[in-house]
Amino acid sequence: MCRGTIRVGRAVLVACALAAVAQAGAMPAHAAPAAGAAGAARIAPNAPNVAEAPSGQSAPNAPNATPPVARWLAESGLDAHALGMIAIPLGGGEAIVRHNANAAMNPASTMKLLTSLAALSVLGPEYRWRTDAHLRGRLADGVLEGDLVLRGGGDPKLVIEDLAEFIARMRAAGLREIRGDLVLDDAIYDVGEASVQDFDGDPSQPYNVRPFGVLMNFKAVKIVVGASNGAASVALDPPLAGVKVDNRMAVSRGACRFAIAVSSSVTGMEAIAEKDTAGPRPPHARATPAASPREASQAASPREARPTAAAQKSRVSGPDAATITVSGQIAPACGERSVFSAVLDHRRFVDALFRAAWQAAGGQWSGAARVERGAARGEPWLGWHSPRT
Repeated sequence: MCRGTIRVGRAVLVACALAAVAQAGAMPAHAAPAAGAAGAARIAPNAPNVAEAPSGQSAPNAPNATPPVARWLAESGLDAHALGMIAIPLGGGEAIVRHNANAAMNPASTMKLLTSLAALSVLGPEYRWRTDAHLRGRLADGVLEGDLVLRGGGDPKLVIEDLAEFIARMRAAGLREIRGDLVLDDAIYDVGEASVQDFDGDPSQPYNVRPFGVLMNFKAVKIVVGASNGAASVALDPPLAGVKVDNRMAVSRGACRFAIAVSSSVTGMEAIAEKDTAGPRPPHARATPAASPREASQAASPREARPTAAAQKSRVSGPDAATITVSGQIAPACGERSVFSAVLDHRRFVDALFRAAWQAAGGQWSGAARVERGAARGEPWLGWHSPRT
């Protein structure tokens, strides 16, 4: 996959590595170059005399691959056709490293160069995401007789540490008990009803989470699994209040054998990580989709169609409505293992995450989270500016 841009001294290195999709028939050999490694050369128009890179060879130690590229290919085991890169001095001049620079490749994550450029152009480098809290009711003696409204600003990194700090500020401002609901105003986005898990059939991956104006912690948790005294333990990090964890992990003997499946009763998502893996897990290991995940997700109908305003106001259910099931096997020799997984839908996830953080801060709340577009009116009571870029 494309690795993005790496600043090296006074040069910019753009590298893209992938299986040769043309050989597999996924992309014709004559396809127009995508916005990947070759596209990076066009971003630096002041770099003259950048010659077309030599064609890749079939062996990793291709003689036309110049050092240190040849060494990188040899160490990684990549076919020379599967890698394209070019490094151009920021001040212009000849490319100092190049290999298949004009080859047509899937842009993958280098596409983020374009979205980042758009964000910097439209929002500016000093822009910070904002989430506002509004009180819909009277606050007296620490008790809010009404709803707490969170107006989402689309912050993609409102992680648990930020949420805990935001809650601490609410508590310091005098809010102790909420006697209404947590109302989520996500009017900033209108993403429609299309389901993004169709992108690759695995909605459990955090990168497949649907956009949401009040997104929290990537709508994902770390599932931590261990084994001792003949029993397996399962924990969620961060904790989700009111969400039942159905621990179906089995303990095996002998050498490390680790397999895990995580499913949610709300979304029907399932992820498999390190299926039937013997010995220590490599550091780059990650969750991989279960068999036929597209069929499972379609059968569960996890799409979050947006209801009418009246339906949104009445769509309230307790935090105990969701269950996360963790199954598989682990041996004590594996030690502690974990996998990140997107779980639940946005409303239930925010309900559970906020409830746990609110209770941890000494607050009281017996209502539920619900979505109501346009609920935030007037000046905010408190605001949170993300410290993250």
